[in-house]
Amino acid sequence: MKSLPLLSLVVLLAATSFSQITAPVTFRVNMRVKILEQSFMPQSGDWVRVVASFNNWGTDADTLTKEAAPNDSIYSRTKTFQVGDTLTFKYVKTLRRGSSAENVTRGYRVPSGGGTLPLVWFDDDAVVDTLVSGNVTFRVDMRPLTNIGWFLPVVDTLQVRGEFNSWLGDRMTLSPITGLWNATIPYSGEPGQELKFKYYIKMDVNTASSRFPNWFFYADAVQYEQLYSLGGGGVRSFNLPSSSGNITVGPYFFSEILGDNTMLNPSDTCRVTLRVNMGPATRYIDPFIPSTDALYVVWSDYAWALNQGANQGGFPLQQRMTRESPTDSIWSLSFRVKGRTHSGLMYAYQFRHPGGGSVTEGGGGGVLNPYRVRYIRRTAPNTFPATYTAPLDLWQKNPPMPVEPPQGSVGVDEDPTGGTLPSRIALHQNYPNPFNPTTTIRFTVPATVGTGRAGIALAGRHALSLRVFDLLGREVSTLVSEVKEPGTYTVQWDATNFASGVYLYRLEAGGFSQTKKMLLMR
Repeated sequence: MKSLPLLSLVVLLAATSFSQITAPVTFRVNMRVKILEQSFMPQSGDWVRVVASFNNWGTDADTLTKEAAPNDSIYSRTKTFQVGDTLTFKYVKTLRRGSSAENVTRGYRVPSGGGTLPLVWFDDDAVVDTLVSGNVTFRVDMRPLTNIGWFLPVVDTLQVRGEFNSWLGDRMTLSPITGLWNATIPYSGEPGQELKFKYYIKMDVNTASSRFPNWFFYADAVQYEQLYSLGGGGVRSFNLPSSSGNITVGPYFFSEILGDNTMLNPSDTCRVTLRVNMGPATRYIDPFIPSTDALYVVWSDYAWALNQGANQGGFPLQQRMTRESPTDSIWSLSFRVKGRTHSGLMYAYQFRHPGGGSVTEGGGGGVLNPYRVRYIRRTAPNTFPATYTAPLDLWQKNPPMPVEPPQGSVGVDEDPTGGTLPSRIALHQNYPNPFNPTTTIRFTVPATVGTGRAGIALAGRHALSLRVFDLLGREVSTLVSEVKEPGTYTVQWDATNFASGVYLYRLEAGGFSQTKKMLLMR
């Protein structure tokens, strides 16, 4: 056996020894501002924690403790890491009935001997803001789901769940005047603070199985709404106002299912064909081998798929595709969709090796557009063709996955009677946030007479701009600068060539201007 040169051996031993050296690191954060703002109340049991890559960004561990007087607003925690580790982290605190993370992402490289991190203000906020408070009223339109028998108002309970109630749910009630479901909840927080939420059907256990066979195996996935515009990922959100007062959120359609995109009768049917080009998958690191691998469509909206099982007497959650020709890369699947249901299709492609192992497109969790979305295109309201072949898909391993828009608008402030156009202009919070490197921004254009930037009246059409700025107020990107018809729009910002940090995005149309923050985190 050939021996290593002495110098190489010394370097190897030194590197091995260095990689095994550990050192303590102390995290410190000053909570004084949040205490004075009463958004952090340790006397009521509030906590502050560090969330990071080393704890999988979980909020249930690594609690900081208050230091001794006179540092009674400073919280700290010491942990041990390997020397040379790069730590990425942020602080998170209790919010009334929920939790709130910093918009700042921090970093630290562990030096030899360890160290104490510089003392920082929570969220780098050293200014005490006056808290805003009032009531927020949530509104949601359940008529499309009621009309197809998915939601039974007599036995089911409708809830709004979010950060403001620890996702435990506040019950909603039906207004006989508007036909909308409402819940009014007190709020208190910082001006502009973003709060996330979703609507939730707590189903009657005695009747749920007849609508959604075996629903209890997928209970949350069936009962929480699935946001089709976000490819099944993400949540809704709203921002607290700049001053105290009552605010209204919505109305929205549950799961963004529109009333005129539904098959209302049990006799309604459509044979749908999905087709996909698997060429890119053959070049993947774990490649698709057409001659031996099996290809499946995996349905991602469990409520839709299980309901099809009830309507048809069976409907697999995963369905095998066939190759159209032995000489090309196109695969297809034909299946029947039967009423009563809606026209949305949420799915992903998955190939499986004969010896075990599989590869699925997209991804779950907090990623943007984890699943594909298509719609059976209607020929008239609530009317669909006997057969429908969707446009050709192209295999795509990583999200965001392609999301096709519905025939109509699902944005905020729509006509609750089933109309398709928003009644006022609105800019929505980007998703995901934080993001890396792309995020989606949604805005709505109303169907009312507006005024363009040049002072020209535009009947139902609006000249608008959507621009991105850095914190110094410098414009870094123009996303939209044109006249838009009424409707709901989404635009994606690719920040691949931009540095980490907070950016502002501003929507302007006539005399309207609204700005929101977003965080690029690498």
